[in-house]
Amino acid sequence: MKLKNILLISLSFLLTVPAWAEKRIYIVYGQDGVTELPNDLYHCYDYRRDWNKVDLWAMNMVGPGDVAEGGFWGGPWKCYWTNSPSTGPFGYQYAVKQGFEVDFSFVTGDWRFHLAIMPEKEANKDIEIAFVDNLSTYYKVTVPGSMLPEGQQWNEVDLYMSDFMDLGLNFAENGLIKGDSGAKIFFQVNGVESSEAEVSRIGLDDVYLTDDNPEPETTPTGIQTIQQKGAYLVQGNGLLKVVNNPSDGFSIFNENGQEVLRTSENMVSIAGLAPGFYMVKIKDQVIKFIKNN
Repeated sequence: MKLKNILLISLSFLLTVPAWAEKRIYIVYGQDGVTELPNDLYHCYDYRRDWNKVDLWAMNMVGPGDVAEGGFWGGPWKCYWTNSPSTGPFGYQYAVKQGFEVDFSFVTGDWRFHLAIMPEKEANKDIEIAFVDNLSTYYKVTVPGSMLPEGQQWNEVDLYMSDFMDLGLNFAENGLIKGDSGAKIFFQVNGVESSEAEVSRIGLDDVYLTDDNPEPETTPTGIQTIQQKGAYLVQGNGLLKVVNNPSDGFSIFNENGQEVLRTSENMVSIAGLAPGFYMVKIKDQVIKFIKNN
């Protein structure tokens, strides 16, 4: 074999991402269809909007759209804007289109989810992050607005997938999401309250799942998941759970301020509640959530 061929083979081996490298499933990264994924660093799976395999639907919004090539100031990330005031919470739904599939079947409870959000006028407001399995069951975490204080800077959200799976999400059985008879939603980010601003831009970037889940005290980057930041809500399979509850139990109120449920436990069935907007009162903290069905 010629020396040139040997050198080329050796170089390609060095450039190959090793089998033990971190896996990342990307939903948002930079400018869809333009920004190259970091395939030289990770084993990357690409489920970003491409209008071919994955579609993106906007809820109560003008858009989605790319402002100044993807950001408030031309940054290489995805930016959307909300609709006129009081039309409902903002929301983005990612859906696999008919004839295609999204594979989360190898994601386990020890994986970590990451999202960066620049909420502008929606800062300090609760948001919901939802994964939807192939049975179209929603599993949601409500991130309190107190964890999203920066309107025009990135707010990093990291959480363990075990939160979703504790309430029944089973990607091993239902994580192959197929667009058999039409587009099917597999991921959603939404606000809880109606927007009060006429135009409020929402920036998203680095939305991914990863099997790299180091403990905060052992990693040089000091990853701190919302599990270390205070109380938050998890919802799925007709159940609502308060994680890191600083008190015994909690109360649920409807949008009219009427108490509709009280419990001394950290988890309760909400199957009997009508779909709509609710508030959970935990000691001196209030977290809002939406019950879809």
